[in-house]
Amino acid sequence: MPTPSPRQVFDDPATHWGFITQTYATGFESGHFDRKEAGQVSADAAMLSRQVNGVRNHAKETMSSFSNKNAEGGLLVLDVADNGTVKGINHLSEQQLNSITDFDSLLHHHAAEAKFHDCTDEAGNNNRVCLIFAPHTGKGKIRVRS
Repeated sequence: MPTPSPRQVFDDPATHWGFITQTYATGFESGHFDRKEAGQVSADAAMLSRQVNGVRNHAKETMSSFSNKNAEGGLLVLDVADNGTVKGINHLSEQQLNSITDFDSLLHHHAAEAKFHDCTDEAGNNNRVCLIFAPHTGKGKIRVRS
């Protein structure tokens, strides 16, 4: 089966769920796809805040790279572990999610999009993951804001 494009996975994650959650990072993570855990559920508030800051920095660097290097763009999936385990983002506050998906504050000249996909996490609970699509814009170099 051919690898789907980042846009195909973003547009229809349910169809590509097996691809998103495959066990081996080498089968998913590439120059077009990445997965990142968005902080640990069991973390205290200060630790979770530091973890969310790390995720935000990872997201802006990854989106910039995808947009600048790939004609097909790229897809970052938040809260699926490297081994394909679904963690889910429901432990994050709305403010924390907004800090990660407020692309205007993270990047110059971008066309990134985010959406949430309902799923079942590793514990069998209803949860969500966040998919971030970073297209190649053709507008010039996408830059990370300081």
